[in-house]
Amino acid sequence: MCLWTLAADSRGRASCGMVTPVPEIASLTELDRAQCLDLLGTARFGRLVLSVDCLPVALPVNFALLGDDVVFAAGPGSMLDAALRRDVLSVEADGIDPLYHTGWSVLVTGTSGVISDPEMLEQASGLPLAPWAPGPHPYFVVVPSTLVSGRRIERSVGGSDVGMH
Repeated sequence: MCLWTLAADSRGRASCGMVTPVPEIASLTELDRAQCLDLLGTARFGRLVLSVDCLPVALPVNFALLGDDVVFAAGPGSMLDAALRRDVLSVEADGIDPLYHTGWSVLVTGTSGVISDPEMLEQASGLPLAPWAPGPHPYFVVVPSTLVSGRRIERSVGGSDVGMH
């Protein structure tokens, strides 16, 4: 990491000078289920991974958590079709700090479904879901958090953490 200082010379004029770089230490940490779900709860946008014509596809999706499960609104199309077939889907979300090269990534995988239970429908209707895609999204799809994994990249400079936490 390149560090610069701004200092005044003997006449009070500002001058810039480069400071000797401080060693940077990066670490990759696997997150436990609780940490993953906590981070996922802060995200509202991610990627839905599904199979279309036997090929993996990652599509942008707005989502929220209902308990520990991912829920998103869907209209007609590949996302709804996959849920109607009860396909195994994954939802990935992340948070990054491009300045410090830190961040996290969480992946939830489960057998999807379309919510039809009246109580769950009422709960899903109250979630902060605002699809960006045009058109109606009258169905709620759930991806249970059957498998949850996540990682965080952190950096420290001279013993101090930098970037996202």
